[in-house]
Amino acid sequence: MDNVKIARELVRISQLITELSRSAKTNRPMQNYKEGKIVGNGMRMMWGRFSTLLEELPTKGKKKLKIFDLSLWKGADDPYFNMSNLMREAKISKSDSYDRAKKSLEEAAEVLIDAAMGRGFKSTPNWINIGEEAVHYLEIDPKDAPPINVKAKDFSFHSEWTKFE
Repeated sequence: MDNVKIARELVRISQLITELSRSAKTNRPMQNYKEGKIVGNGMRMMWGRFSTLLEELPTKGKKKLKIFDLSLWKGADDPYFNMSNLMREAKISKSDSYDRAKKSLEEAAEVLIDAAMGRGFKSTPNWINIGEEAVHYLEIDPKDAPPINVKAKDFSFHSEWTKFE
């Protein structure tokens, strides 16, 4: 294969990757999830100051996967009501499944709300925003998809699952 054919094939691949990344519902800004990340056998969880994203990882034969998003209201008056305390209460580990991690997050959120109400806060309307959706398995980054780097005499190519340069 000559360089022109290789370059054309790489451009075609990049266009496919770009189309997938545009349609991916998981393509949320990663700066929101800087504080931590847990990658287990069947789930990946990332969290930031006010939100967490739990993804069911692709497995053989499974076409629809779930994404669970939990956000805390930034304006909550209670200083205890934050993501680090939620994660401490949830006690999620790498060995947890998606469903177990989701249940742990929901239970930890209930504990935070109960603790806030026990300290004199009358009600907690909209303090927590929870959402779950089913997506196609191609819309979630695989657990171990390393970046692809190609360097040739006349061109170079770098690709990640949802990013192309």
